[in-house]
Amino acid sequence: MSGRRWRWTSVARGFALAALAVLLVVVAAFVVDRLGRKPRMIDNPPGEIGPAKVEVRNQISFIEFRGDQSKVEARADKQYKGADGRNHLEGRVQIVDYGKTGGREIRMAGEAAVYDEGWTRIEVRGNAAVRMNNLAVVSLEFAYDKSTETVRSSAGVRLVSPRFGGTARSLAYDFGSDVVVFEDEVDFTVALRDPSQAPIRLTGQRFLYNQRDRVGRIEGDVVFSQKENRGRAGIVQFELFPDSDNLSRVELREGVDLRVENPAASSPSKPPASTAEAGFTDFISFWADRYRITAGQAILIPFPDSDLLQAFLLREGGAVKFLFDSGNETDVSGERVEFFFTPEGELRDFSVEGRPRIAGFRAATKETKILEGDRVFYEDRDLRLTGSPDRPATFVEPGRTLTCGTLVFYFRLNSFDAAGGVSIVSTPKEGGGGIAGFFRGTQPVFIRAEAARYEGAERSFWMDGPIRIVQGRESLFVRELKIFEDTGEIREAKAPLSTFIHVPRNRDNPQEERMTIEAATLNYDPAAQKIVYGGAGILRTRDVEIRAEAITVDLAGGEIRRVLASRQVTLFQGGGAREATGGLAVYDAAAETIVLTERPVLKEKGKGSASGEKLTFFLADGKIVVENRDGGQAAEPQGRPPR
Repeated sequence: MSGRRWRWTSVARGFALAALAVLLVVVAAFVVDRLGRKPRMIDNPPGEIGPAKVEVRNQISFIEFRGDQSKVEARADKQYKGADGRNHLEGRVQIVDYGKTGGREIRMAGEAAVYDEGWTRIEVRGNAAVRMNNLAVVSLEFAYDKSTETVRSSAGVRLVSPRFGGTARSLAYDFGSDVVVFEDEVDFTVALRDPSQAPIRLTGQRFLYNQRDRVGRIEGDVVFSQKENRGRAGIVQFELFPDSDNLSRVELREGVDLRVENPAASSPSKPPASTAEAGFTDFISFWADRYRITAGQAILIPFPDSDLLQAFLLREGGAVKFLFDSGNETDVSGERVEFFFTPEGELRDFSVEGRPRIAGFRAATKETKILEGDRVFYEDRDLRLTGSPDRPATFVEPGRTLTCGTLVFYFRLNSFDAAGGVSIVSTPKEGGGGIAGFFRGTQPVFIRAEAARYEGAERSFWMDGPIRIVQGRESLFVRELKIFEDTGEIREAKAPLSTFIHVPRNRDNPQEERMTIEAATLNYDPAAQKIVYGGAGILRTRDVEIRAEAITVDLAGGEIRRVLASRQVTLFQGGGAREATGGLAVYDAAAETIVLTERPVLKEKGKGSASGEKLTFFLADGKIVVENRDGGQAAEPQGRPPR
């Protein structure tokens, strides 16, 4: 099984532990095992009491038939009528009331019993025990009222069996509704079927079970524990399938809080907490050493023929924390959180709705990555995050926030797709890394695109346009590009239009200058601090326009140092009043000069043409110097060319 498969399978195993080891086993042990099996608390005596039985030695044994065809059997060491006018039984008392023909049966035992002539009210005392419809309890005393069909005790009750034991202050069992209620200081202990597992303890204030509807309910700050596992809820309710003694549903409400250890976390085949992969998967992981689950309501739905969970549903603000020994943490939260599993126990899919949020925290770097949106859906190891106008799909990580209409994460590929009005705000990394940080090294970058893809294998972003990148007052428009996350390198940008703002340094009162460059392609090498434009590029600044087959911008700390235009260079000045051609043009931003070489020729309307080894354009005052091969030079008149 791959490391990624291990992570998702562990979600199912973790939740199965939370459900089965903390809740389902408690309920199953009480309802399925105890109610479905005859307890040994009140054994049938050797030879059932029958009509032929009479008093044996010093014991009494008799049967009474009532007018309604009901039958009562009794056995004791002694019987007498007391001063209170009621009948008394003493010494090893056993009473069986069969009820009406085909009715319910109740068995009672104790050291003493008091009953009236019609057996309508029976009180059993002294290590008293009662079995009602296969439910057995002991107490100091019980009161059975046949007219109301109830059994009650307020002297403290205790359940005893090989696997299940518990105590409560009082008991009430209603035969008519078939409901049994334990109340006040309810405290049960369950031994699991696996003897190697620690028992489970369950406490609360009220435990009700309706045998007719097959529904149980525990109330009053319910607390359950099993070794390191802990849980709490205001109410725990469960239901059985109508045709079997298997649980069909368990519901926890009011302040649900589960803390569960993952027993598979110590397995020799346990994958590392982080795969050391790039991007989001090194922050967001679903294999954990322990889990904490909180919600206003939690619903657990098992498979009909299996102990494994089919669904785990959180309502009213649910959250699941995946906790790691390393200190790392992944949190999944929302108004509705739903996990669904396969019959083999593997995660099939999950969804989060109502302000969903997935956050991953890395302890070593104290950094967090966050996913938010309108709905989260996971299926086949792909995570889809959709947004709405009021709450777009959002991915927040250190130094970068991405919002869009839809985000799809591919965990197997460590990649994701973003579509529908993609917006990215990024702070370039120190030293030039990060998204499009070539304008200003430390200023935030704002990006708008139609679509974006992150490739984890090469740690790169591919974006489709139209794309606008803004940093301060500078911008880049492209149709398509690829940015490498670690270095900030840009490749394959198509149809770029760049706008640079710079301030000349050789003037007394320098003014900001604006330069634009457009071309067919753009590539940015942050290590060399070069931006290379290819395919019929155009540079514009002031009243100068330069056209060339290639344009290269040399940067220094995010500032333009110089620009080189090469191959079939044409320079226009003054709206075409001056035109110069050559093989290479070098623009010096600090000196505010453009030097044209490689057989430069200058043409000026109405003044003819000039050529030399080098033409120098001084942008500050419009002067041009033509240098010849022999070292001579001629200066053009001062002033800018006429428009």
